[in-house]
Amino acid sequence: MMSREEFTDAISAELQDQLPSDYMLQTKEVIKANDRPYTALSITKEGTNIGVVIYAENLYAEYEGGRSVEEIASTVVKRVQDEPIQDSAVPAFDREFVLDHVYFRMANASMNQRRFENVPTFPAQGAEDIALYPCVDVQVCGRSGVTTLNKDQIAGLDITLDELHSAAQRNTERRVEIVPLSEVLAGLIGAEAEMFDSPFFVTVDKEAGAGAAGASLFGAPGVLKQMEGDYYIIPSSVHEVLLLPKDILDSTDYLHEMVHDVNSNVLEPEDFLSDHVYESNGGEVRTVGYEKTAEKRMELG
Repeated sequence: MMSREEFTDAISAELQDQLPSDYMLQTKEVIKANDRPYTALSITKEGTNIGVVIYAENLYAEYEGGRSVEEIASTVVKRVQDEPIQDSAVPAFDREFVLDHVYFRMANASMNQRRFENVPTFPAQGAEDIALYPCVDVQVCGRSGVTTLNKDQIAGLDITLDELHSAAQRNTERRVEIVPLSEVLAGLIGAEAEMFDSPFFVTVDKEAGAGAAGASLFGAPGVLKQMEGDYYIIPSSVHEVLLLPKDILDSTDYLHEMVHDVNSNVLEPEDFLSDHVYESNGGEVRTVGYEKTAEKRMELG
């Protein structure tokens, strides 16, 4: 079996052979969540500046599952030809569009240094290890996607950081909704919420397209202030957070251990957000300290 690097070279060569002459293939490294490098295979049609991007790492998983390089390339070429690249339209990223559509997503602040080299980020109040970064949803080739805004784009539109922050926070508050976890679980299988007995709430992004990570609750303080009571906030992943009414627990030890266990043994590395637990008191967020987690991390490290 080929290594991942050998497979990337092989699939690139096979795609070059199978693609029609009016398509162009480019390969480049892309830094994604938590500074993990991916190899992007970008395929564009002659006369357009819009393309299909496929990551070699995802194709390698198919290869490990038993598919040949030729079969994988054939599937990719068919997908590219079936998608109406020439009919796709990227929205005009003018000042008005950005201020109306930009919103915050969340990431671990220290683990995304390369990824955010040219991206304006903002600290999450009360959760300093979490960074908020600006995004806009796009539709390309009939698929939903998310693009991260960089400093050059923002400067070119003459948008100040204060304007960007205010607009992103306003739009994030419009998108974020806090719902009972039981309702989400029931919706996944088409059942009644009463089937699931859970005290947790979960954040959902009302406007996210398929496959898009959720907007950040930490970037929407107004949503928390509308909630009655005080809550613990559990960072389940970069996609969403869980909330638990504070009056249910006498101690947060269980929550800290649960967060650390899930992060260490369940979560994919690129989905990691934080090892901390937070609390919301009247909508004001702060980090809840826990020495045992730090000790355990030292033991495991």
